[in-house]
Amino acid sequence: MSSFAIGLSSWILADGNYDAVEFAVGKSVKFALEFWFQKYSICDEPIRLSATDKGCLYDAVGECVFSDIEAKVQVLSFGEISAYRYSRDSNLKAGDRVAGNMYLGIDHFAYYEWLHKVPGMPPLMYEWAN
Repeated sequence: MSSFAIGLSSWILADGNYDAVEFAVGKSVKFALEFWFQKYSICDEPIRLSATDKGCLYDAVGECVFSDIEAKVQVLSFGEISAYRYSRDSNLKAGDRVAGNMYLGIDHFAYYEWLHKVPGMPPLMYEWAN
C-alpha cells in the first residue's frame, strides 16, 4: 500500500473514540477512512488521489461504489483505497465519478459503530502503521 497523509480531528480522540496510545510511533491500528469535499463536480475523469501541499487534502477523483440514501452514506473508491461520507445532503449514486479538493480523515466511529452493518456496505477497515 502507498503512503497517505490522513487527518485526525482532535475531538475524535477527546470523545474517546480511539485510545491515543493506538497512534504511537511503531504501533498499527485498524480504522476506516472518511472523506469530505467542500465542493465537488460530477465528471468522467480517471480515478486519482493526488497529494497537495496541505497534508490530508487531496486533488481527487473518486467513483461512487456504494450509496444508501436511507442510511445517508456514500462510498468512493480512489483505486487503492476507499472511503465513506456520512451525509444527508448527497444525491450521489453508484457509478458517479466526482472531482474536487477532498479531505481524507480517520473514521470518527460512524463506520465502526453502525455503518458497517448497512446491507451492501463494502468493507472499509484498513490496518495502518505509523
